[in-house]
Amino acid sequence: MKIAEIKEGERSLDVVGEVVESSEPYERFMGLDFGTFEPVTYMLRDAVIRDDTGSIKVRLVGDERCETGETGNVLSIRGCYSAINESDDLCLIVREGATVEVLDRGKP
Repeated sequence: MKIAEIKEGERSLDVVGEVVESSEPYERFMGLDFGTFEPVTYMLRDAVIRDDTGSIKVRLVGDERCETGETGNVLSIRGCYSAINESDDLCLIVREGATVEVLDRGKP
C-alpha cells in the first residue's frame, strides 16, 4: 500500500518506505501485569518513513522492531495498523503480530 492511501483505523497494512527520521529507542511504562502486578514496559522507537507518495510517522514497539528503525534503512512493514497518536497525527503502529524486514541498510 502507498503511504498516501493510508486512512485512520485501517488494519493489516503492508507498507514499504525509507526511514527519514528516527528517535533513539526508549522505554515506556504500559501498566501492570494483571496476574503478577509487576510493571509492564516496552521498548519504543518513533520514526518517519516515506515512499514516492508521501511520509508518515511510525511507532515501532519491541526490541527487535526498534533495531530496524535506523535512519536510511528501507523497511518492509507487514501487519501494522493506522491510528491517531497523542499529537493528533496519523501514524502506523508496529507491534505484536507485525513484522519488519530491512530491505536495504542505510549508510552509517
